Amino acid sequence: MRGSLSCECCGRGDIHDRLKSKIRMMEQLLGIRILVVKGYSCDISDVPHSKTPSEAADIVIPGWQKYEAREFAEPYFGVVALHIDGDERWTLHVEL
Repeated sequence: MRGSLSCECCGRGDIHDRLKSKIRMMEQLLGIRILVVKGYSCDISDVPHSKTPSEAADIVIPGWQKYEAREFAEPYFGVVALHIDGDERWTLHVEL
């Protein structure tokens, strides 16, 4: 797992150990490292389902197509939402 696990605005916090464990499990199955685009967030007002700032992350599975990545991730998390930013850029918002 690589990327930003702490809050982008203040640098504090970390994602929940259960969330890390699920991402690592996916990495082991795939044999690649998953990119955490956004981890812990002290401001979760724009994420309606998040219970705490550490229970959600935005991730990318390198080399995967967006819909295949979403389908692969769905069994691991309580919530998986696909965020599309243009034709080529996307992230998966995952929550415990």
